[in-house]
Amino acid sequence: KLKGAAALHWYPALADVSLRQGWFWNETSHTTLKSLDELMRTYEFTVGRNAGLQLNLLPDRTGQIPKADANRLKEFGDRLRASFATNLLSLAAAKPGTMEKRPDETWVQSVDLGKPGTVKYVVLQEDIRKGQRVEKFEVEAIDTFGRSRVLKATTIGWKRILKLEMPQVKMLKVTIRESRAEPFVTLAAY
Repeated sequence: KLKGAAALHWYPALADVSLRQGWFWNETSHTTLKSLDELMRTYEFTVGRNAGLQLNLLPDRTGQIPKADANRLKEFGDRLRASFATNLLSLAAAKPGTMEKRPDETWVQSVDLGKPGTVKYVVLQEDIRKGQRVEKFEVEAIDTFGRSRVLKATTIGWKRILKLEMPQVKMLKVTIRESRAEPFVTLAAY
């Protein structure tokens, strides 16, 4: 049952962002180079919300990419690789199709981290070959003291990144509140 839809599809979105202010290089553009923190926020709000990120570069009058821009791109790549290097969840425990359907029509998956740790990001992804199905969900993070924090959002699609930044997390619980059909979601924590 596809709840109000004849078929489910996923359409890619693209966020077109410039590394500097504007779309063309000029003599004063060197003062507008985005900071590393700005680039990370851009990544979180584009890729982290189901879009591809196209980061535009502004060649100078010689046709070269300024050294400061190249260095910033390297720093950005290094930060991304470091931020998403180690998935704290067992791959076996976070496979699509492992969610339990509850009588109230929600779907739930709880994953024990095994060893408690700091979770900066929770990343969810739908199997978009089956279409974008999730319409509303929440992630509950539970720490070693029994305290919890709940993050709520709407669609997941290709990728949804939720910034958690919580220490001593021992368990994550994903609840799909509304879905057009059975959700196929993978879960990761970094």
